[in-house]
Amino acid sequence: MPIYIPSTLFYKEISVTGGIDKQGHRTYQRKFFVRVWNWQADSPPLTWGDIPIVRYDPYITPWGGIDPGARALELKATPTEQYPGDYIVTVDYGSQELKWDRGNSTGDPKQNDKSVDPLNRPLILDFDVVHGTKVMSIDLLGNPVVNSAGQPYNPPIEKETTNLVINFSKYMPFGDPDTFDPVAKIKTFVDSVNSIALNIPQVSNEVFPPLSLRCTKYKPTIVNEGGANTDVAQAYYKCDVTVESAETRPGYWNGLYLDAGTQQLGTSMTDPPIQIIDQFGQPVTANVPLNGSGKALAAGMDPYYLISGGPNTQTPSDGQYSFEFYQTADFTQFFA
Repeated sequence: MPIYIPSTLFYKEISVTGGIDKQGHRTYQRKFFVRVWNWQADSPPLTWGDIPIVRYDPYITPWGGIDPGARALELKATPTEQYPGDYIVTVDYGSQELKWDRGNSTGDPKQNDKSVDPLNRPLILDFDVVHGTKVMSIDLLGNPVVNSAGQPYNPPIEKETTNLVINFSKYMPFGDPDTFDPVAKIKTFVDSVNSIALNIPQVSNEVFPPLSLRCTKYKPTIVNEGGANTDVAQAYYKCDVTVESAETRPGYWNGLYLDAGTQQLGTSMTDPPIQIIDQFGQPVTANVPLNGSGKALAAGMDPYYLISGGPNTQTPSDGQYSFEFYQTADFTQFFA
């Protein structure tokens, strides 16, 4: 039957056999004579695509029929003794269950179709939760967590937390740091928060605002994967990335903090801080709320919070101070 032949090869099919094995699987073998015109002593061995037959292609009969349940599983190229560059190539087909993971050393049961080249496989995605604790300066309604006298608790009150975790996995090329540099990726993303809003189309309608996701893991592992159309294992990076979602609150991962202390600013900005005095004329020994301008909060006034980072941050001249605890990064570049 007509078939495309690379210009460096002469190709002729010399026999076809078929049968049923002991397990009842249909088996076929196609045998070819191949001559490599520009053969050299260091020429690479013939493999899938050189004939060309692609690994896992369905069996095609000599008269043009097709057995879609029998796939190309094995290719063997044996040099002849008559002339350098001459080969007898056999291709074995079978209807048994396909072993897509030949050449794979990752041991990852979640890998998708091994008939696709590793770099072309889609992103692997799963969801989980992680448990922890956090200090509470405001409650879910935005009320300050203070005692009946308006003072923050010392030690502060903590609560149990359960945050969403998203795990991503993707293959990346190995061997060229200009294309993919694992060290640079780790330094860029680990312990960074997202600089732009993110969503995962076709998975969720949720949009994660800036600063709401923190990268807790970026782990490139060198693996050997046979991939599509070849039995020869090649090296790739299998990159596992984890992000954790913060609770919904101003500043998200960078946080929101009650302005409080035991000292306040003096009469002028150049004066040293002075101790805050309580209603009994005694220096306070625990933090009391401040008004955002370095003074003790007047009775009946709402507590003031310091927002750390993010779009809600005002400048210090507005009486609101900004903290930056995490660097930001563009998470859309995880696998770029």
